[in-house]
Amino acid sequence: MEEMTLEELEDLFQGRLQISGTNTSYINRQINKLESKDLLTDDEKDQLYKYYSEIKKTKDGQKKPKTCWKFVKTGKCTHCDKNDKNYGIILANKWHPEKEERLYLKNHLK
Repeated sequence: MEEMTLEELEDLFQGRLQISGTNTSYINRQINKLESKDLLTDDEKDQLYKYYSEIKKTKDGQKKPKTCWKFVKTGKCTHCDKNDKNYGIILANKWHPEKEERLYLKNHLK
């Protein structure tokens, strides 16, 4: 019987070996795999954006600035009336998440 490395085991279970918190080592490996491809499909781009979001990065892989919590709570703020894009945007040096991330943050504030 062949022994598996931790990375292989983690890939087999899609990063679900960690009991709590974000499994950044698995996510970073997945990001590296996607970034090493020459051409990404739309689904792969969406997956890459989701991985970036999980480790607090923008769709371009940059560190996110502080979140605009008024936008998270109400869907509107002085910087932004709505964000219907598939990714968050930076306005006035504040992070305005896309709908899925905004709803996740809003539901976990309670």
